[in-house]
Amino acid sequence: MTLTLQYGVIALLVCASVLTVLSKTMPKQAARLRLKLAAHLTQPGRSAVSRKLGSKLAQSSQGSGCDSGCSTCGSCDSATAVPGDTQPLTFVRPRK
Repeated sequence: MTLTLQYGVIALLVCASVLTVLSKTMPKQAARLRLKLAAHLTQPGRSAVSRKLGSKLAQSSQGSGCDSGCSTCGSCDSATAVPGDTQPLTFVRPRK
């Protein structure tokens, strides 16, 4: 029983990690997948818990993506960036 429980916990952790990486690297595709799952969960005939989870998933995917301006992932272009704020790279040769 404990071995099965350990494998179950590991599977949940791996799934959570995959979902986190997916949402950080591909926010639009993750939002689309979340909406499909929410639509599947909120179908008539599902249990109340399933419909509630589906509605929470649908609400959490609103306002996500690169055009939403949330700037949680840090990968979107920012309108507040100062144009002269960059520094040039300087390369130093290693001493022999």
